[in-house]
Amino acid sequence: MTVLAGTSGTDLLAERVGETALLTGLLAELEQGNSGIAVVTGLPGTGRTSLLSLLATRGKDRPIQVLSARGSLTESALRFGVVSQLASALPDRTVARALGELLATGALDEGSPELWHPFVEAARRRPVLLLLDDAHLMDDSSKAWLGALLRRLWQVPLLVVITGAGVVLPFFDQETAEPWQLSGLNWHATHVVRLRPLSRSGVAEVVRAHGAGPGGEDFVTELHAATGGNPALVRVVLDHCRTDPEPGAQPDRLAADARRDQMLGLLGRLPDDLRRLLRAFVVAGHLLSPEQLGPLAGRQTLSPARAWRVLVGIGLVPGRGRCADPGIATWVLAGMTRAERAELYGAAAELAHRCALPEEDVARLLLGAGPTGTRWALDALLTAARSAAGQAGEAAPYYRRALREPLADDTRDQLTLELAAADGAAPHTGEVRLARAALTATTDRLLCERVAAADLLVTRCAPERAAGLLTGLAAGADTPDLGSLAALHWLATESPDGVPALGIPAAAYAEDRLDPDRAGAAAWLTATRGTDPRRARKLARVALSPGRGGTRLYAPRIAAAWTLMATDDPLEAAEGLDGVLADARRRGSRAAAALALLSRGRLSLRRGRVPAAEADAEAAIEGYPLTRWPPPMARALLGLRILLGLARGDRDAAERAAATLARGTAARRGRHHLDTQLLFARGLLDWTGQRPQAALHHFQECGRILLSRGWVNPALLPWRSLAGVAQRDLGHPEAAEELVTAEWELARAWGTRTATGLTHLFAGIALPAGSASFRLTRAVESLRDSPERIWYVTAVLWLAEAQLDARQPAGVSGLLHEAGRLVKAYRLDGQSARVRDLTARLAAQPRPAGSAQRADRKRQALSETSAQVVDMVVQGLPNAEIARRLAVGKRAVEVRLTRIYRHFGVTGRAELRALFALEDGEFGTPC
Repeated sequence: MTVLAGTSGTDLLAERVGETALLTGLLAELEQGNSGIAVVTGLPGTGRTSLLSLLATRGKDRPIQVLSARGSLTESALRFGVVSQLASALPDRTVARALGELLATGALDEGSPELWHPFVEAARRRPVLLLLDDAHLMDDSSKAWLGALLRRLWQVPLLVVITGAGVVLPFFDQETAEPWQLSGLNWHATHVVRLRPLSRSGVAEVVRAHGAGPGGEDFVTELHAATGGNPALVRVVLDHCRTDPEPGAQPDRLAADARRDQMLGLLGRLPDDLRRLLRAFVVAGHLLSPEQLGPLAGRQTLSPARAWRVLVGIGLVPGRGRCADPGIATWVLAGMTRAERAELYGAAAELAHRCALPEEDVARLLLGAGPTGTRWALDALLTAARSAAGQAGEAAPYYRRALREPLADDTRDQLTLELAAADGAAPHTGEVRLARAALTATTDRLLCERVAAADLLVTRCAPERAAGLLTGLAAGADTPDLGSLAALHWLATESPDGVPALGIPAAAYAEDRLDPDRAGAAAWLTATRGTDPRRARKLARVALSPGRGGTRLYAPRIAAAWTLMATDDPLEAAEGLDGVLADARRRGSRAAAALALLSRGRLSLRRGRVPAAEADAEAAIEGYPLTRWPPPMARALLGLRILLGLARGDRDAAERAAATLARGTAARRGRHHLDTQLLFARGLLDWTGQRPQAALHHFQECGRILLSRGWVNPALLPWRSLAGVAQRDLGHPEAAEELVTAEWELARAWGTRTATGLTHLFAGIALPAGSASFRLTRAVESLRDSPERIWYVTAVLWLAEAQLDARQPAGVSGLLHEAGRLVKAYRLDGQSARVRDLTARLAAQPRPAGSAQRADRKRQALSETSAQVVDMVVQGLPNAEIARRLAVGKRAVEVRLTRIYRHFGVTGRAELRALFALEDGEFGTPC
């Protein structure tokens, strides 16, 4: 709860007005002799304690006795710990001392009248407000006492306010009765108050009252997103901004630091038995129940269910049984040495084996354990490895772990051969040699070289080998470079999840301001999820900022450039790729240089710079022989060539590029994300070639690969809407509408002009004709200011055609003029024929009855000079010739034409000529 200083001297609670009013009303009822119960629930940091403090302050201003106590980790196993706190607060000191002495003897049981009778008698004399904070940490004996007291609540004026973490507050082990059911009170006297996180407006209110931070709408938005509206985190960030007002404060970094400090503080205060239990949950909580984890956690002072509720209540473990927060998992295991982690994973694997869990689950635990020397461990590892046969990169870790077990020579030789076969998924020996050289360098001083080798494996499209190498580095190095290592691990696995057992954090905990490598990888993973373009752009800029520290790896910087392409920041993306290219050429990294050139070629093509894209494709081949290219990169190059052929209007060249798939290694179907570029290009080739069935297959295959990674952002490739266009062509309008609608929701979530514009474009093509003009108009409006020049021209031409089909020619000539200008400027020869065809259709459009007569009347209203200008425009004379004949400057002609266009209600020269009944052959084209 964030407490704001009110102008009247009272405390104002942000977005807690209703809750405060309800509890204050209960105080008034208590003064009248009416009892009640209020249960206040909320996640840690939402302000339960602050709300109780406010209630206690207001209660002391009334003729009410206020008794308060708080459950804690240190007293959760202390018998009658909460009752002892309350007894010491009783106003009758004689009764308080007597009750304290009885509690000290330990002779009382939970139901003894001597425990609850003093509180009932105190309430008979004067109403009592009983405040119990953090009830989820209350000891079992105190909970039993509370149940006995609640059964007498109807007899005396007593208001009990209980707080606890979570949405549901468990009070009793049996979970069969709620407090109000025990009290005997009418349900009108019982209340549940659930404290929600602050909304954005609530965060804005806190910022204004606190007077810290840069303020502004952007800061409030970032602060709300970074803290999730948690009042405690909001206050910590604002306190930091007040004490250290650095320019450009980063709320997400400050909130992450605060959350980390909060969690580390909780971990530091945990008793040893709960710390052991939490470690057991982190390692195997997703496989075993709390009761099954008992042997792994060691001797506990609390029952398993009770200990579990304590961990849930303080926010270290979610309520559904899995330690889902990878940051907490990393912090929990970070306090252990490598040997202790290995021992814990080994014990967890043995326990899972004894509980008859599947061999694959046991094997995953063994990956973090040291050699056990047992047959069951070897069998589990080999079962997992052989069940993953044929899945590139998934079997190798199990084989490597099995080779660490004590083995006979023949068994070791056999497993070594199986490992080599599993590692042989990559077709080129370069990756094998690189990984082998890195793995044989076992000294820690070669760690940087080994990380650089993993970076080269990622750029060579060998993520499985890179992931295997990185796993070995994290497991074998005492002080690994976690920044670079984690970044490469995220890119190699294409997943934001870390590996807590190895100390690799999740992408959500990347400290982007200090770590450019992790920022670049996290930016790309954020972009692929398509949910936060602002954060993705900011992380990418961190990764590419000059002067930043770090190892300057290739893969994170290339990923950052891809991110900026997806956020419609082409100039920054090009600059980043230029930097990667310069570094790669200087250091002789030809594969990284080729990938940078390939990426820059795609970017140039998006911007309509066809010659520059062609030059990049040729330079990539010259610097790195195509025969040595990794297959995914080679297939992406073929996809670029297909798109270049379509842009130039050379379908033969595009078809030849697609035909090369029937030869060589590039013909094999791939699973790398670069393969989607070829599939998308082939889909476009088939669609423009009137082969909708083949186009649909390629678009769907493209989507299959992206969705298998969880990549849903249409800014990467708009495969859904184009698949919808193909479905429309195949006569399946319902399927088309479903695909386009799904794409629109994703595009709107990402929010860039390119994503929304392309979705509108393909919706205008795929959906019924009645909405085509509206959709296409929106597409033109969005794409006009986007980097997508080729698609913008395409949208303009589709809109012109839709208006002609609807017999609404007004404005079509302006569209064709715009398209013709861009076709010439960008050398988009593939679109020239369509511009000419649509221009001819516009000239052939039947004129409305009487239009010529109206045009003549308007012409007669012009001055003599303006009428001469109209005649010369109708004759097809250019402005320079008109200026020469009139003996005026060219600018004077342009100004007069502007007035003439306004006079006739047209947008340009083509529409003006169309008003005067020209023959088709006389109608000029802008191309």
